[in-house]
Amino acid sequence: MLSDKPRKILLGFALAWGVFAFLRETGHTLSDLDRREETKDAVADWRPGTPPVERLDRCLDLVRQRVPPGRVVVFASSADNVGGPEGEFFRWRWAAYLLPQYDVAPLHGADTGELAEYLVTFDRPIDNPRLEPLAEIPGCRLSRVRKGGP
Repeated sequence: MLSDKPRKILLGFALAWGVFAFLRETGHTLSDLDRREETKDAVADWRPGTPPVERLDRCLDLVRQRVPPGRVVVFASSADNVGGPEGEFFRWRWAAYLLPQYDVAPLHGADTGELAEYLVTFDRPIDNPRLEPLAEIPGCRLSRVRKGGP
């Protein structure tokens, strides 16, 4: 059995470790709270009814008007950092959400080249001989993807 002195020392170390862990976790939480202003504007911009979503929705109207439901539509957007480092992925997911009646694929998917029937570009010009332009509005273009060829 331990005498009182080692027991008090162990209890003191456990208490000190608990206080240290609590302060460290509190510090991480406070630093995360301090950084929320950096991401608040980018996230708030992408909510239903906000201008960026409305602009994307107007672009996707080209698909709704000219492409039969159930088709594979490849979505490509600018590869910039708007919306964070994953901005392109983020916009593709919004396109898939806004076009539930289509199979919306990312531009860089594993089998996108074989499956693509249509391509919609958002703030990203893409020129390819396999693309047959169907419709265009500022910042947005819809094309049919021809099978075969280069």
